[in-house]
Amino acid sequence: MNKNAICFIFDDQYYHQGHHAILSAKKYNPNHKIILLTNKYTQSNIADIELLPKDVGLENNQNWLTIGRVSVVEHTLGSLNFDTAIFADGDTYTYNSYEDLQNTVNDYSVVVIPHITKPLPNDGKFPQNRIISLSGNYNTGVWAASKKGLPFIRWWLEQTSLFPITRPESGLVNEQGWLRFAGDFDDNTKIYRHPGYNVAYWNIKDRKLEIKNNIHYIDDEKLCIVQFSGLNKDVDPCHMSIFQNRYSLEKTDIVYNIYRSYYDLIWNNAMLA
Repeated sequence: MNKNAICFIFDDQYYHQGHHAILSAKKYNPNHKIILLTNKYTQSNIADIELLPKDVGLENNQNWLTIGRVSVVEHTLGSLNFDTAIFADGDTYTYNSYEDLQNTVNDYSVVVIPHITKPLPNDGKFPQNRIISLSGNYNTGVWAASKKGLPFIRWWLEQTSLFPITRPESGLVNEQGWLRFAGDFDDNTKIYRHPGYNVAYWNIKDRKLEIKNNIHYIDDEKLCIVQFSGLNKDVDPCHMSIFQNRYSLEKTDIVYNIYRSYYDLIWNNAMLA
């Protein structure tokens, strides 16, 4: 039987968000092992394996959060000998099983998910095509790999370790920029266009979100994982993120309900509906 993992990374400042990211992923994916890279042990038993930066060679590295997004998967597939690993950021929340993504990564080296799957208007608002191009077509907040992808992942880890900085005007955008080479260097890379993954402020309003029989759907597929990038306690959920000004949600919008429920869960200590 294959050993499959879901990997997370967050520091103690974002423990509450990360805690709920893991709990929601475990709820819908009980057969996966949870691997967490964090800067101090949580002592909460929410993960099956907790790693510190020193366990993946990043002790005293101020960029461990950046490099760790790649190193935690490399460590899981290499040193821990898992067959596959799905990576999710600590600001994600899970709404359904990752079954389709898991079935896909079983057959591929690396699975990358585009930020957007159709062009945005050239109207000067954010997000915009140019910024996504500079920051990287594929999101490192949600991606997956199998053991077959280790050669690329180790190259990716090396590049991220050498250039762990954000300078979009020069094409240096932490680990995310290097992921664009996955399909160039490994022809067993899959560009995964399922609308239920990598859902965030940059694409959620371009997709049809609905609830049927208490199950979330998006473009008629199950909504699996949303990344609440740029949402913090000072952001009104109707604006979704500090990084966007394209949309302002009405309170009758189901997208608003998704953001409001998550905001209340994290910052108002409410239960997620």
